[in-house]
Amino acid sequence: RVAVRQPLLRLASQARESVRQLVWDGITITQQDGGYLEFTCSVDCSLAATGGGGSGGGAGRPIGPRDSVTFTSHCHLEFILDDQSGLHEPVACAPPELRNGTVLKHRVNLPAGDYRFIWFYHQLDVHFAQSIGMEGRLHELTVVGLNSSKGGASHCTPCLAGFHQNSDQTACLACPVGTFSHASSYNCTVCPPGTVAPTNMSGSCRKCPPGSFSESSSHCALCQPGTFSPGGTDTCETCAQGTFSDKPGADKCASCGSGTTNSHDFTTCDNKQCRPILSANASSSQDNATGQAGVGDSLYRYDFSHLGTSGGEMVAASQDDKDGAHFYMNLCTVEHDKSHCVNSDGQPIDSMVCAETCYPANSSNCTAGKSYGDVIGWEFHSRENITINITNGDLCADGRRKRSARIRLHCALDADNGTDLPQLLTPLSAADCHVEFVWNSRYACPICTENCYRNSSGACHANGTRLESRVRVQACWGGNVTGSYRNDIKCITIYVVIGAIVAFSLFVFII
Repeated sequence: RVAVRQPLLRLASQARESVRQLVWDGITITQQDGGYLEFTCSVDCSLAATGGGGSGGGAGRPIGPRDSVTFTSHCHLEFILDDQSGLHEPVACAPPELRNGTVLKHRVNLPAGDYRFIWFYHQLDVHFAQSIGMEGRLHELTVVGLNSSKGGASHCTPCLAGFHQNSDQTACLACPVGTFSHASSYNCTVCPPGTVAPTNMSGSCRKCPPGSFSESSSHCALCQPGTFSPGGTDTCETCAQGTFSDKPGADKCASCGSGTTNSHDFTTCDNKQCRPILSANASSSQDNATGQAGVGDSLYRYDFSHLGTSGGEMVAASQDDKDGAHFYMNLCTVEHDKSHCVNSDGQPIDSMVCAETCYPANSSNCTAGKSYGDVIGWEFHSRENITINITNGDLCADGRRKRSARIRLHCALDADNGTDLPQLLTPLSAADCHVEFVWNSRYACPICTENCYRNSSGACHANGTRLESRVRVQACWGGNVTGSYRNDIKCITIYVVIGAIVAFSLFVFII
């Protein structure tokens, strides 16, 4: 009897297609009533968690359920017995539904005679993934009926990484999930915080990828919105003041735009409904985050929400070159209809500024849109000269930076329908990562208040009237105030006043 209690075979490859085999030759069963072969094995036909394909998997997904190969017949481990009569029918290690790492036991009866044992492993990754999750393993092997003179151990065999010796040192046992071991280990060790061992027989623990944390020693979980993780941690950190994360799995938090602040749960930015307040005595737009004014200070209120329509059509920017990307805006909201800037599934992109390319121009044959940002901020250079910054767009072509846009708003009360079309300033050849526009609009002017008007009264004319008027002295629009007017008011003539004074004096004298 020969018994081996350690992993004899681990067949795996990162190649798209691989064929490997283990052959044990020169086996002689001498017992007259024969013997038998027992072996345990497993086949894992899963793609790697960081692979690039699989059914339902995306490229570079950091964590999540491992995707199964569509055709499990392309990943199998078989045992073939060879004797004097030739090759026997192969014995499959596992049926297709159990080719997920499940360990199974097989027994093959062996009459007296000479044998050759063959274990044959084949994989074919039809998804072109890095197939480091595909493998066949031969765990334990027992042969009964051998010549006893061939038995006995001349030395102790070290356990491989991912295994540990049992208490009587007669077998190597697999480390359970959440633990690991190095070669020749007596015990398995629990993975340190921030690392996991999602499968048994792990020779090391892997760090949780960015955007996740070790929920247990065997599982990485995604960070929730409002938190982030750089990777290799057992907790997720809350975003800092002025930053946010709006989706699960953030490896860092994005900055809110100037003039805005984060929500209480750090999952979005509060842009005050795009109605900023400018203090007349403020030195910069940063002084206006709270909308507070000092004693005797004047406040200018703005409403940029008219530069976007929630759920409506985006505004097309005017540009000289009609053959390249076309830009669209919907400031203050990311919700718009499907008329422009949709993804490959035809759904609107959450964006305040985006671009799409149509061939030919003005046709419906358009590529998927690219977002230039969904976070808004503003800077006041003067009460009628404002810069709108849009950030947190899609990745640029270099794969490092994110797309962004800058709009120079100019107060223009005479703009058609309240606002002209924004004009693209950036040449299309340089518009991959950052674009700039100029936009003349009445909504770049403050909302009218009493401070925007001045009352004046003229002298009395010969006809006994005088002019009283109210004039706008600062550019503004709307507001719940009385607008400009000109009225002729009757004068109180001088002789009436003098007569009243004389009559009063006589009355006093008589008294």
